[in-house]
Formats: sequence, C-alpha cells, structure tokens
Amino acid sequence: MRREKEVERLHKAIDKAISSRQNNSKDRTHDEEKGKFGIVTKKEIDPTNNDIQYPWATSYKVWHPKTVQPLQSKVEGAELNRILEEIVDVEGPIHIEEATRRLANTLGFQKVGSRVAKAVNASIRILLKEGKLKKVNKFLWPNRDDFSLAVRQPVPNEKDSLRTIKFIAPEEIELAVRNLIRSALSIPEDDVVKQVARVFGYYHTGTNIYNRIKEIMKQMTSRGDLMLKGDRLSLIFPPHEPLPKSENTKIIIDCPKCFQKMRIPSGRHLRVTCPKCTHVFEV
Repeated sequence: MRREKEVERLHKAIDKAISSRQNNSKDRTHDEEKGKFGIVTKKEIDPTNNDIQYPWATSYKVWHPKTVQPLQSKVEGAELNRILEEIVDVEGPIHIEEATRRLANTLGFQKVGSRVAKAVNASIRILLKEGKLKKVNKFLWPNRDDFSLAVRQPVPNEKDSLRTIKFIAPEEIELAVRNLIRSALSIPEDDVVKQVARVFGYYHTGTNIYNRIKEIMKQMTSRGDLMLKGDRLSLIFPPHEPLPKSENTKIIIDCPKCFQKMRIPSGRHLRVTCPKCTHVFEV
C-alpha cells in the first residue's frame, strides 16, 4: 500500500514536470533542453569577419609596443619621436589623430589631452625636418625608398585594424577603386562604392562612407583617371600602359532586388539571374 502511494506521487511529480516544461518550452534554448541553462545573448556580427578576399589587398598591421609602458606624466622628446616614427613606419599612411591616440594609449593615457597633442605635434615637426616621415594633409607617411602603398583590410579580432572612413587616406581609397575596376574592366558606379566599402570592412554603406568614396571617385573622374559611361565606370589607361589581361578572378555582387550575394567572373559583361529571387539584371 505504501509502495503504491509512493509510485502515485512519483507519477504526479513527473506529470507536473512535463507540464511545466511544455509551458516554458517557448522561452528555452536548445541548450536548456539539454539541461544547460544560461542567458541567451544576441551575437553581434564581426565587421572584420569578411570572407571576401581580394588578391591586391593585404591585412592591416597594427603597431604594438614591444614592452608595456607605465603611466608617465613626462616623457623625453627623443622617446616620443622614436615611438611616433615606429607607429608611422608600421601603419602609415595613418591619420594624425589615430597616431596620437595610439601613442597616448602606449604611455598609459586613456584620452588624448591638450598636452599630449601638443607634444605629438612637436615630434611631427622634428621628424619632418629630419626627413624621417612625410605629411600629406592630415596623414603621416613613412619616408622610405622601399615603401609601397597598399590597400589594407581589417583583421578579425584586431579592433584597431578597422578604421573609420575618415582615418583612411584618400590615396588608399583611390588605389582600391583602381584595383577593383581594373579586375572587372567595367563595373556599375554604385557597385564600386559597395565593393570598396567591403574591402575596408564595412558591411553596411552608411551616408558618410558612401559620400567619402563617391567624392574620391568623382575627383578621379575629373582628373581623367576614370571614365563614366552611363552608370558604369572604367579606367582610362595612358597610351604607354597596356590594357590588363582578363584574369580568372571573380568578384562578389549583390542582387539589386533581394541583396543575395553572388560570385561572378570579373572582366565580363554578363546577364545574371539571381538564384534566390530569380531577378534578372546586367553587370
């Protein structure tokens, strides 16, 4: 008799547990169903986790100090000059504001105050006078014979490699535009903007990014570097420069209707059918 009551209580407890589980199933994750309870958080998209690779782009290299500097209220001018020269040598062309922030953080300062900015400006004047770097507008460049400008993509898990659009030198953006159009021979203007934005790690082309890239492309067109025919851009090659050979490379485009990504051969005028929404368009 006692055993039957215990069995009956056990069955009731099981039924209650099952009922409670069914009522709460909508609020539980897959891990909770397995007995692993935890807080569900939305995973943010890493803007640098970009699977689009360009053969003419390289990874952005961030300067890191060899040793961690303690917080210092006063640093010798020669030491500041050395650190700034190293930063520009690794990350140039680099915006003055970005170089100043990198140097301030190295010395242990969280914010760039007026004293730090003044000291950096003094170091810049000295290094310019000594010919150890160059200054073009608001960007600092290495002054080495073996320096070659490259288009630099951000690196996953290296937040300082993802630059805001104003911290990217216009010459680097121009180079990205040239290389992109060169590989495709001819490409719609808006596609150039989107592709260049992705090269520098931007999934979404906001107003500032769009306007900056578009303005640089406009300047290139005004100088005669680019030719705009209809809505398509192409490079204008000097008479002595041979036309590029079509390569077996592919580019990533978006469907203008559903934004599905597609990989197509570069350097061809194609009629494309979107595999997702079946929209037909020309590129």
